[in-house]
Amino acid sequence: MDVQVLRWFQQVADGVTVTEVAEAELVSQPAVSRALARLEKEVGAPLLRREGRILRMTTAGAAFKGHVDAAIHHVDDGLAAVHQVLDPETGIVTVAYQPSLGPWLVPDLVSSFRAEHPGVEFDLRAKFHSPTPATGPGSDIDVELLCVPQPRPRLGVAAHRERADAAARPAGPPARVRHRAGAACAGGGGAVRGAA
Repeated sequence: MDVQVLRWFQQVADGVTVTEVAEAELVSQPAVSRALARLEKEVGAPLLRREGRILRMTTAGAAFKGHVDAAIHHVDDGLAAVHQVLDPETGIVTVAYQPSLGPWLVPDLVSSFRAEHPGVEFDLRAKFHSPTPATGPGSDIDVELLCVPQPRPRLGVAAHRERADAAARPAGPPARVRHRAGAACAGGGGAVRGAA
């Protein structure tokens, strides 16, 4: 059944004329009449009877209308839910996080994000010891907070030109201060992985 035709039936059953429905929907009056006739054929019973310029519900139409009202209500709620999920200022963000990040990082992130985007809800899920990422194709996780183990620095020997002795230093670039997530992650820094 076509939802638009059900809406037209709903309006006509509530006393709106076919001409008024056609004008409001920017379609021809015969198109609305044909659609209502197809609906009656699909249902298998006459739903409307003509009384002058107005169509009135038959007994079958009255029985059908209550269900149409409920169905249209559910469809409208479903469409609103989809729009809410797709709207970047509303919806639900599902966040997976390692338990060590939960007590201190997650509340700060959520509260600061909510301050700028009050319509967004969060579904927070602790992720226990899984080597595979929680985000990706087929996942319902939008963002993953995790600790990324950092390789231990290798020690190299560098000769000092003025002195004969060697000085031990970590190989590679000088160490940088990482964001706070590094402090709670044993031996490494924090990372945020988002769904593509």
